[in-house]
Amino acid sequence: MNIEDQVVNLELSKRLKELCVKQDSQFYYVNAKSIGDNLLENEVWMIAHLSQISGLSDNWFSAFTVGELG
Repeated sequence: MNIEDQVVNLELSKRLKELCVKQDSQFYYVNAKSIGDNLLENEVWMIAHLSQISGLSDNWFSAFTVGELG
């Protein structure tokens, strides 16, 4: 099963952050430009593990799993 099938979608992740839900998760939606891919013209979001996002700006959202939300 893909990780995309196990976490909430990007829109819900953004909404949860707007509602000040604590952003503690194992996975995060991050903007590809935030992790160094400057060749991309459009905003591209990808799911990254917690260990991959240290030092990023605020351009990320928790991609909660069902277990984390429960």
